[in-house]
Amino acid sequence: MTGERLPLTAAIAARRASDAAAVSRRLRAERARHLAERPAATGRQEVETPWLELIVAGTRFALPLDVLAAVAPLGRPSPVLSTAPGLIGAISHRGAIVAVLDLAPLLGLGARPAPSMGMVLVPRAVPGIGLLADAVGSVRTWSMAALDAATAGAAAVLRPPLSGRSPDGILLVAVDRLLAGALPTDAPATLPVPTLPAPTLPVTDPSSADVIPGA
Repeated sequence: MTGERLPLTAAIAARRASDAAAVSRRLRAERARHLAERPAATGRQEVETPWLELIVAGTRFALPLDVLAAVAPLGRPSPVLSTAPGLIGAISHRGAIVAVLDLAPLLGLGARPAPSMGMVLVPRAVPGIGLLADAVGSVRTWSMAALDAATAGAAAVLRPPLSGRSPDGILLVAVDRLLAGALPTDAPATLPVPTLPAPTLPVTDPSSADVIPGA
C-alpha cells in the first residue's frame, strides 16, 4: 500500500466540517453582497431582508440571517437527559456546550428518530442552543411588501412559531417564538452539562461581524 487512508468515520467527519466551512463562507459572501447592493429604502415596505433557507423533514423553511451566529456540522452529539422536545444531545462548539434541538417537532412536523447528520444553527440570542436542520439552502432576499402580501393569503393556516410565508411558498420562522417554546421552564435543571472531548472539527462563524448594520 503506497499511502494511508483515513478511516471512513474520519473521512465523513472531515467532509461534514468542510461542508460547514463552505456554508460559512457562502453566508459571509451573501451578507457582504446584501450590504453592497442594498438600496436606500424610504419606508418599511421597501426594506429587503436576507433569510437562510432550510430543509426540515422535506419542508422548506427560512430563518432571518441576522439572528444566526454560527453554522456547525452535527457530528456525534453526546446524550443529554431532558424533557425538552426534540433534544437529541449536546455538541462542543468553539469550546462551549451547545444543546441541539431537532427543528422537526418544534415546527409541528412531529417527532422522528434522531437524525444522524445535519447542520446545527446557533442563534445569537441563545448561544447555548443549536437548531438542527437536515440541510441548509441558499440565502433569499425579499422585501417587506412582498412578504406581507404573501403572508396575507396564508394567515389562516400559519401557527406559531411561523411568522409568514415567502412569495414562493417558503415558511418563515420567528426564532424568538421558536426559542420561547423550545425549552421547559426548568430547562437549566434538566439540561445537565455533559463532559465532552475537545472539538476536533473546525467550525466557523458565518460572519466576522456580530450583526448586519441597519438590519
